[in-house]
Amino acid sequence: MLSYDSHALYNWKLYDKNQGITLTNIIRLENFYGGIDEDWFVLVHIAIEAQSAPGLQAILDAFNAVLHDDQQKLLSVLNIMSNTLKIMGDILKKMPEKCDSYIYYNRVRNMQNIHQLEEIYGHAGAASMLDLFGSKFIFRVSDQQTAHKSALMLGEQEIIETQENLSYGANSMRDGVNMHSLEKRKLLVMPSEIMNLPDLTCYVKLMGNFPITKLQMNLQT
Repeated sequence: MLSYDSHALYNWKLYDKNQGITLTNIIRLENFYGGIDEDWFVLVHIAIEAQSAPGLQAILDAFNAVLHDDQQKLLSVLNIMSNTLKIMGDILKKMPEKCDSYIYYNRVRNMQNIHQLEEIYGHAGAASMLDLFGSKFIFRVSDQQTAHKSALMLGEQEIIETQENLSYGANSMRDGVNMHSLEKRKLLVMPSEIMNLPDLTCYVKLMGNFPITKLQMNLQT
C-alpha cells in the first residue's frame, strides 16, 4: 500500500539547501511514470504542506488567545491563518501549469484499495474506472479481494494441455487412444504474491503491449 507520507512527504530534497522549500527548489527522490505531470502533482502538495506551518501554529495561538480572552492576539493570529490559506490556495492554482489533468487521470493516477472506489462510485462505476487506468503500479495489499482483482489487472496466460485417454474394448481390435486439447487460463501473478510483496516493491504494467515487471525501489534519505 502506498501512503501519502512515503509518496510525498518523505520523497523529496532541496536543489539548494541554502534556499527554502518552494516549487522551484524541490525535486522528488523517487517517481513511477517519470513525467513532469506526476512530479508536479506531488511537488505542489509538498509546497502546500511547507507553507501551512504558520497556519498550524496560528491555530494553537488562537486557542490560547481565546482562553486568555486576548482579542487583539486572536485577531492577529486569525490574519495569519487567513494569509496562510491564501498562500496555500495560490500554490494549488499552479497545478495546471505542469500537470495535465488528462495525462494524470489516464497514466499516473493510483488507488490503495478496491473498496475505496466501490464505496464512492459503486461496483459498476469502480469497474469502469479501473478499465480506464493506464499504467498500473501494484504494491502489497492485505485485502484478498483487492489482491485478486489486482492480479486480474496484471493479466492471464492461456495454457493448452493435451490429454490422452486409453480405451479398451472386448477385443484388442477395439482398443484405442483418444487425444484432445484442454485450454486453461492462469494468472501471471498470483494474489498471494501480491499480498506478500516486500516493502518498496511493486508489480508494474505500463500502457501498451509491454510485459509486466517486478520493480524494487531504494529509499534515499
